[in-house]
Amino acid sequence: MKRTMTIICMLAFAAFANVQSEFLLALSGYDCELVKWVENDYESGEQFKHYAKVACNDKYRLPLKIAGLKFMDISKSLAGKFIYTYGEQ
Repeated sequence: MKRTMTIICMLAFAAFANVQSEFLLALSGYDCELVKWVENDYESGEQFKHYAKVACNDKYRLPLKIAGLKFMDISKSLAGKFIYTYGEQ
């Protein structure tokens, strides 16, 4: 009985997993850091469910979709880092 309840609790937790932790886990293979994370808020005049900006030292071929967030834009900062923007509306 304890085993069954443990499995049910694990499945329930997996169903409500944190999107930010999944996003960070997907970035762990790259030399990148999360610069900005916004949930359920407006960014640049648009409402986003999740919005993330990632800074990388080198230009990588990051996936088009990470943890449900779609790739939106890439830019280069004054410090020479590449800024990738992901969002889910």
